[in-house]
Amino acid sequence: MSDGEPEKRRSKHGTLEAIAASSIIVIACALAYSNTFSVPFLFDDLQRIRDEVSIRTVWPPTVAMNNSNRPFAHYTFALNYAVHGYEVWGYHAVNLSIHCLAALCLFGLVRRTLRRCDLEFRHSALWIAFAVALVWAVHPLNTQAVTYIVQRLESLMGLSYLATLYFFVRSQESKSVLFWMSCSIVACFFGMGCKEVMVTAPLAVIWFDRVFVAADWQEMVTKRKYYYLLLFASWCVLAWSMLHYQVDYRSGALIQVAGLTPWTYLLSQSGVIVHYLSLAIWPIGQCVYPDWPIAHSVLDVWPQWMLMLFLLAATIWSVFRHKRWSFLGGSFFLILAPTSSVLPIKDLAFEHRMYLPLASVIALVFISIYGLLKLNWGNQRAIWFYLLVTIPVALLFGLTTLDRNKVFQSEIALWKDTIEKSPRNLTVITGLASILAKKGNLEEASVYFLRALEIAPNDPKANANYSGLLIERKEYELAG
Repeated sequence: MSDGEPEKRRSKHGTLEAIAASSIIVIACALAYSNTFSVPFLFDDLQRIRDEVSIRTVWPPTVAMNNSNRPFAHYTFALNYAVHGYEVWGYHAVNLSIHCLAALCLFGLVRRTLRRCDLEFRHSALWIAFAVALVWAVHPLNTQAVTYIVQRLESLMGLSYLATLYFFVRSQESKSVLFWMSCSIVACFFGMGCKEVMVTAPLAVIWFDRVFVAADWQEMVTKRKYYYLLLFASWCVLAWSMLHYQVDYRSGALIQVAGLTPWTYLLSQSGVIVHYLSLAIWPIGQCVYPDWPIAHSVLDVWPQWMLMLFLLAATIWSVFRHKRWSFLGGSFFLILAPTSSVLPIKDLAFEHRMYLPLASVIALVFISIYGLLKLNWGNQRAIWFYLLVTIPVALLFGLTTLDRNKVFQSEIALWKDTIEKSPRNLTVITGLASILAKKGNLEEASVYFLRALEIAPNDPKANANYSGLLIERKEYELAG
């Protein structure tokens, strides 16, 4: 028997294990989102899909692309429409497929990254990667990015981001270097046309390269300068996307927002990020549209502010002392930076913004758990205990996701769930009242309009809508 045969058998066995692990991840993900295929168009879905004329033209692609600042992601809605019109199951099938592919990219990325690390993790890379990808795939914090159709913008960007990193890692392990680097560049270009958060992807690749691949900065410049030039050239796609369609930016949803400055937004985001982290660990009390308070002083959020400073300091410290661990903290803050730092956005908090950062949190937790188990029980026993921890957690999160998706079954149910968790959210209360009025449920609509006026008696929209309701009920004196 030749010396290479045992190695070939190990390689074949590892491939079969990877296929089995990938299959379990996809099946678990599909089961967790199996009740989403009848979820109707909600909120922005109505404006950006149902009532959007441009997506009814699939060729030439520029018709759909020119009507959005996220042109590539927007064009996928046109492809959906071309195949099955407004039947929602098709849109959900694509969303779920994107999420499954993202989970598989995460699995491959974590597995190949850990194989580059010390022996402590190398021989258990597949099982650690399996745990991270499985838990991330079924985590209920991702429901808003997967079940809410229009948030495909976020999940498609997330898939592109992970693919950019994954293909880069493959390029360093394969003889087909140019092929895998080209795939990485294409994924990065595509992601730039999906959502602005993708702007940090080239920086994440540089960070990854320096801590896991390159011996020094000179090696990166010497061997991969053209790769990085093309990777950063993808910013041109983002710049074009933002400049050619500026409607969303001019509407006051971004940069110039009444009542917000870069400083107050930064202060407020310390509380938002801590909230995100709490949902990552214990996903109870999820809210699709939280009415997050603006912090005007450090005193308003000093515990959260101190925690954020500590986490940032820990990330910076790890850059010098444990550089490979630094990538997890660095990627978390990098991905959140466009939406959770100093650039004011009208909506301070949205759960879908944690779609990618959640992967960093889960990876940190599960890699740490494995390290502690191995320290106490050795490698083989640690793997068994590790799976005994992973499977119940994934099952619990999967069932929670299945239950959370029930809230998305109707716009009224989702608004009521939001009001239950954010009882003074004026936008949600007036929105629910308007929907109830349109459906002819005038009595219940009146209750919510009055509730809105109790919170903001001088709000012009609430007053106008309530007056319209009173006129419809022929209560002209009260309307006047």
